[in-house]
Amino acid sequence: MIQFSKNDYTNRSFGEGVSSVSVDTQSFLTPNIAVGVPETGFSGGEFWDGARNGLISASLNHVAHGIRQRIEQKRKVIDSTKEAIKHYFEGNGEEVELGLKTQKALKKDPDYLRVLKRLQTGMANSRSNTFDVDLTNRIFHVGESNVDYSTSCTTGECTTVFEAFVRDGFRDPLNLGIEVYKGTPYNYVPYVFKVNYPNPGYEIGINIK
Repeated sequence: MIQFSKNDYTNRSFGEGVSSVSVDTQSFLTPNIAVGVPETGFSGGEFWDGARNGLISASLNHVAHGIRQRIEQKRKVIDSTKEAIKHYFEGNGEEVELGLKTQKALKKDPDYLRVLKRLQTGMANSRSNTFDVDLTNRIFHVGESNVDYSTSCTTGECTTVFEAFVRDGFRDPLNLGIEVYKGTPYNYVPYVFKVNYPNPGYEIGINIK
């Protein structure tokens, strides 16, 4: 049985303590909220709602831009247990990105779908939190892993940013408490993507709880 434990990352908020991330750039580059405040058409409360929405949108765009800037080199991509084991013995501990097959498996995971549905329907107890997924039957080497998420909302729309495979990696494959001879543990680069949906009634703000 292959065991995959968590690494020592201590960040609990998006973007802190993570040296690198794998970003679904298409989801971040897709326009969803207009940035800025129109010069006309607002008065009183409407003006401040527009200003607040613009600030939230600008903040989300700033986060996405910062993430893209942090990706300075192309890292090795693995998408199977065979590749994961090979990298354990030949990769010198270099962190890796998890490929499209793994990303798709994550988005089909029942726990991910449950959390997403509750967010979209306004039934979520937490709009920014963390949860576990179990990909053992789909992507064996990943097994159980972690997903952090944070939600920001304007009056009409919410954006939830998911950060998957955080504090996780390939290590101690025989579950002996030590590494296999000539094997070197390595971390998974977090996979970051976002989902936009109509605001189901959440408060307006960034990283709302």
